[in-house]
Amino acid sequence: MDSLQQKKFEYEPKTELGKKLWELRKKIIADPSVQLKNWEEIEAEIDEIRGRNR
Repeated sequence: MDSLQQKKFEYEPKTELGKKLWELRKKIIADPSVQLKNWEEIEAEIDEIRGRNR
C-alpha cells in the first residue's frame, strides 16, 4: 500500500455555511440516539407537508 492510500481524507468545506453544516452532520452521526430516516420515510414526510396522500 503506498502512502497515498494510507492517508485518511476528510471533506473540507470551503464556506462558513459549509463548515457549520459539516460540524452539524458530524455531531448527528456521532450521536447514537439519533435515528435517521430512510428514503421512504423522507418521501412520506414530504408528502405530508405538501398535503398529499400516498
